Amino acid sequence: MAITPRLTLAVLCQHVDFDREKRPFSLIEPLFAVRKPREEPWPFTPAEMMLYVQLEDAVGTFKFTAEMRNEENRIIAKTKTPVELTFTARGTVQVAA
Repeated sequence: MAITPRLTLAVLCQHVDFDREKRPFSLIEPLFAVRKPREEPWPFTPAEMMLYVQLEDAVGTFKFTAEMRNEENRIIAKTKTPVELTFTARGTVQVAA
């Protein structure tokens, strides 16, 4: 039986550093807001960013995508392909290659 993940934390940042076991250990330059420079035309493509998330209470395989919206709730960026994660009852996560 699948149990839907519960999002407990999401942080947009410039980069995430990982240890030897590929576990995140440092969030570099967490971002509060992203603004388009005045001289940039639309459509604007922001610099590459990473979204660090903590998910809990999940069992099963789920596909995840993310969207960035502006203050008018318009989508201005989104993931190109979904990320598939499998959560086991033992609390481990597998990322589909």
